[in-house]
Amino acid sequence: MRALNLPEKKSEKEVIFPAISVEMQYFMPAELKDEIIIKTCMVAVPQVRLLFKQSVYHPKKGLLNEANVCLASVNAKTMRATRCPEVLQKAVKATMQ
Repeated sequence: MRALNLPEKKSEKEVIFPAISVEMQYFMPAELKDEIIIKTCMVAVPQVRLLFKQSVYHPKKGLLNEANVCLASVNAKTMRATRCPEVLQKAVKATMQ
């Protein structure tokens, strides 16, 4: 949300994004003291689901793991699935062009 310059506090009150699935493949471990780099990109413009591809790197060891993460767009009051806020859809679409 920060990278897209979207107001987190406002969206947290209206819509929440719980994880509904995570598929991860580990290649190499990191240690607690290690600094790691996490790269995340959204796979498609979100509708009701937000699909992310995530890679975790160690500066010297290289790729540690990769993940596909799926979040649901849920109305914070009713706890039912809802369309992603239009402001989020537009922000993601702008980064994909």
